[in-house]
Amino acid sequence: MQEELLSTSSAFSLNARVAVVTGANSGIGRGIAEALANAGARVVVSGRTKARNAEVVEAITAAGGEAVAVEADVTREEDVVGLIGRTVDAFGQLDICVANSGGILDVGDAPFVDMEYAMWRDAMALNLDGVFLFYREALRVMIPAGRGGALIGVSSISSMRSLGGAVHFNAAKGGMNSLSQGLVDYVGRHGIRINTIVPGFVETATTAHILSQEDVRAGIERRIPIGRVGVPADIGGLAVYLASDQSGYITGTTVVADGGQSQMMPCDAPAG
Repeated sequence: MQEELLSTSSAFSLNARVAVVTGANSGIGRGIAEALANAGARVVVSGRTKARNAEVVEAITAAGGEAVAVEADVTREEDVVGLIGRTVDAFGQLDICVANSGGILDVGDAPFVDMEYAMWRDAMALNLDGVFLFYREALRVMIPAGRGGALIGVSSISSMRSLGGAVHFNAAKGGMNSLSQGLVDYVGRHGIRINTIVPGFVETATTAHILSQEDVRAGIERRIPIGRVGVPADIGGLAVYLASDQSGYITGTTVVADGGQSQMMPCDAPAG
């Protein structure tokens, strides 16, 4: 019966499915790639750095998973076309797409009125245009295949709140959220679900310089009800859920994973 829950042994299984993850060679992307592989998916690890891609593939295979690496820059249309093509060449199908590539292009202390248009465009290319290209090319394979599937975007809590001078990043990630919502009807008619993960403060190489300062870290963690910053595995577990049959009635949703931080008002910070 459809109403029955899947057995716990198979609830989150991704066996016989193929996943491709962009920006998968470090941080959150690596955490997602490893989690999907651990759940049984065959994974395409994609990123701009060949050596780092290979490291993730090696880690996945050492843990008993199956993965291949594809070097790609999501801001280049030909790279994205090639990424999807090589995924199908390697595994014969495509079921799960995780759009994780992105990043903040530092503007320092420069005010918005001094931001160069080129920096604005670069942020859009990396954080929004690349997602458009990735989803478009993936759907060109997934829709004709008729297998259904899942698209998962990795956004940022800054898509919902100010991040100081990084207005270009705020806008691009907000656009990514809206892109996913706008696609929900189109992909749903083909049995494909689309959701967006909005991570809060996650411990990665990018945030290491901030978290290495004990007083700064303590201040951040006081603002998080859970009492700690996130780790890539936190986001990886959520991605597995959104890719699995257990989330089969969830689509068009933005899921915030920030330990509750976004629900805190300044005066509500717990007292240590």
